[in-house]
Amino acid sequence: MALNPEEASFFSGHEEALPLYAAFMQQAEDALPEFSIRVQKTQITLSNRHAFTCVSFLAVRRKARIPQRSITLTSVLDHPLASARIDAKSEAYPGRWIHHLVICDAAELDSELFAWLHEACELAARKRRGT
Repeated sequence: MALNPEEASFFSGHEEALPLYAAFMQQAEDALPEFSIRVQKTQITLSNRHAFTCVSFLAVRRKARIPQRSITLTSVLDHPLASARIDAKSEAYPGRWIHHLVICDAAELDSELFAWLHEACELAARKRRGT
């Protein structure tokens, strides 16, 4: 998978995390229904009708516990996930749970993670504007 120049520039200063992102995107393209990406200043957003996952460097753990070679995935589901893998979660509004997960190794890009992302993708596709 070739990254576009905007994606590559997003990792300026975080070059050690770029291979992890590339592995994530390769698996995302294989595992998820069609989606688009938008590179912003603080995150890369994956969306279909609506955003369903973001890649960032959000520090949801104490800085001392976050390796340089890591990315944070943020996804929205309609229920809270009960997993020790989730670093932080909050109910943004009734029925919409934001989950943050720090990925430090390509081995963490597993079927459980992609099941959650697929669920988030489906929820975004069903979501009506304003809900």
